[in-house]
Amino acid sequence: MRPKNSSSGPGLEMILLRFLSFLFAHIGKGARATLGRHALGWVWALMAVWGVSLGVYQSIGLSSRDLLLTPLISTLLGGLFVAGVLSDRQNKRFQRLLDLAGLANVHGEKAKVVSVVELDAHRSTLSVKASGVGIDEFLAKKGRLESAFCQSVESIAFSKNRRMVEIRICKRQLPRKIPYSSFGTEKAKAYSFIVGESLEGAALSCQITALPHLLIGGTTGGGKSNFFKTTILGLLKSCPHLQMYLIDLKRGVEVREFAALPNVRVAKNETEAVKVLSALKKEMERRYEYLEENGYKSIASERDKKDLIVVGTDEASVLFGQVKSNKRKKELMLQARDLADELAKLARAAGIHLILATQKPIKESVDTKTLENLPGRMSFKMSTHAGSNSMLGNGKAYSLPDIKGRGIWKDGNRFLEVQTPFISDRELEDEIME
Repeated sequence: MRPKNSSSGPGLEMILLRFLSFLFAHIGKGARATLGRHALGWVWALMAVWGVSLGVYQSIGLSSRDLLLTPLISTLLGGLFVAGVLSDRQNKRFQRLLDLAGLANVHGEKAKVVSVVELDAHRSTLSVKASGVGIDEFLAKKGRLESAFCQSVESIAFSKNRRMVEIRICKRQLPRKIPYSSFGTEKAKAYSFIVGESLEGAALSCQITALPHLLIGGTTGGGKSNFFKTTILGLLKSCPHLQMYLIDLKRGVEVREFAALPNVRVAKNETEAVKVLSALKKEMERRYEYLEENGYKSIASERDKKDLIVVGTDEASVLFGQVKSNKRKKELMLQARDLADELAKLARAAGIHLILATQKPIKESVDTKTLENLPGRMSFKMSTHAGSNSMLGNGKAYSLPDIKGRGIWKDGNRFLEVQTPFISDRELEDEIME
């Protein structure tokens, strides 16, 4: 008879489990990322090794419980070991490439690659121990780094704790500029606008009815206003039945190209803006009555013979921001905030959609309740982590390269880096006249 397992101390499987937990916690994120990237392959490989291990352990007469746990745990340990080896090989490969850039301190100590983590199919982040090498030196040798890695260097920055320098590299480069005219058939999709080109090389477009509201954010010069115009243009050209209301408190100069169109109305001051939003609230209520009477859930333009309505403002903070000195203007802005909040919450089913653009998507610019009801997000370069977090819930917009028109498109739970289409004033006028 085989002796029973003693209950006075931890069993073999418990010891192995504890060791496994310790090892996984200390192998480093590079090895963990290696496991994650090739999860399916690892599953098949570990199942094969486990099968062999099972036969070996069975031959030496382990108990049924140990027969199940011990081969599995030892196989996982082997897998983690192999992942660590592969991660170490990758680190060494990038170390050799990094050495070619000649980054060393005054004592000749070279910057050291600590980990390499693949962010997606195209990007990786190198965490580098600077060893006294200033970040200015990394930035100055960006060209050498790109030549050594044979990849584009998207960003070089300190890690959050400033102990490491993080170098983000990309195998594929997005074009730095894409003419609006180059998107061709994408412009013809009904009720849609062009988003841009993704790293996969695909041209992206989006139907406004699927959003249903859009928030565009980014610092001055990043491409926010240009994207606002191409979005409005795309909708005007792709929607057969559309009423467009544009709010521009700079006396309409930013949207002057659209003002002459028969289905476009421009509000040029706070009073006109509040009148437009009030009228749209009443139209929303009429449409809900229509839906109730006819048993429909939402407006369909062709079926109901009712136009799609889009309200766009290029700088929402000018209309919805907080004003202290002018009492009348403050009252109008508070009205505008309340009306925009109601439309954002309820207007989707009524076929009314909001497009708001702002430099700073914060509560002082646009009410928090309104922001929560603007699910569509396009964020260009943000100057702070806080701005990026407000816009996207992460720091991706802060990490964008300083390329005009480069943005992060939030598509459900995905965040896609895109190069948005560029259109000149002359091309915009030509497109509108067609």
